[in-house]
Amino acid sequence: MRRTARLQWSNLGIPCHKVKECDGSTSRGLTMATASSKMTSMLGVLAGGSSPRAGRVAGRRVHNRDKPVIGIIGAMKEEVNALIHELGGMRRISIARMTFYRGILGDHRVVVVKCGIGKVNATLCTYILIERFKASRVIFTGVAGALARGLRIGDIVVSSHTVQHDFDLSVFGRQKGEVPCPAELLDIGERLVDRLDAWYHKGDFSGGSARLVPADQRLIVAAKRAYGLVSGRMRHPPALHVGVVASGDKFVSTRAEAARLHREFGALCAEMEGAATGYICFRSAVPFVVLRAISDTADNKAPVDFGQFVKRAANLSCRLVVTMLQAAK
Repeated sequence: MRRTARLQWSNLGIPCHKVKECDGSTSRGLTMATASSKMTSMLGVLAGGSSPRAGRVAGRRVHNRDKPVIGIIGAMKEEVNALIHELGGMRRISIARMTFYRGILGDHRVVVVKCGIGKVNATLCTYILIERFKASRVIFTGVAGALARGLRIGDIVVSSHTVQHDFDLSVFGRQKGEVPCPAELLDIGERLVDRLDAWYHKGDFSGGSARLVPADQRLIVAAKRAYGLVSGRMRHPPALHVGVVASGDKFVSTRAEAARLHREFGALCAEMEGAATGYICFRSAVPFVVLRAISDTADNKAPVDFGQFVKRAANLSCRLVVTMLQAAK
């Protein structure tokens, strides 16, 4: 797919000589508890989960050089370790103090990376995946806090749209979460009537500004199909929800804040990276989807619940991703 609005490497301040490549194993990261494991289990089912290394045939590496690259991002090690373990022919490259793991998953060329927590980290990571590794699709996997009542720990949320809930130019008459597009940056007070890109017709883009950025419909369908495969093997499967994923540089931990985000954006869950990845993909015309397993209920018990369930929820999300790629030929 055609990509637009790309920057040069020099704009990122990443000199080419700083990029190094070597064989390696998984990187070390933050230490979390158990919610990530459910997400990783689902991803394992997606990839097949039976073989210790997906992408190997009769003990030999599989080479699919003509296949497009799929970028897979998680913020924490719990959200990507299971995926890295599934890679066949794995090699790693260090760029901007992030380790990018290249390999084969299912029948696909993939690059898996732990970006770190927060929207800035996700933005940089997504740009590198698209510009350096030529990712044709991007999947963000991990855990999130529930905003809508009825979501339970372990449930799965697939993004229909993403929104940056902490982006606020309301003093200029804009809606919260509304991000000005390039032509508007010269005067953030001016509201444009013309829509700047055909993508805007697929989401909520007020006056040429991105607010609710749409995920790719084909990736949403693939995620739902993968959920059907994964849940069919579970005795007590989690529920699947498709809706808005809200991102902000804040861990939501009060019921009042959770209710406000659900009311203002119609968001089902809150996390800290997905909307940044979604916006970069939107600007680059690269399809994306965010998959999140619920690790907590975004209330005053959230820090405790997160610590207890992060690993389990992340494993479930990983199983979904693996199954998605395994099922997509």
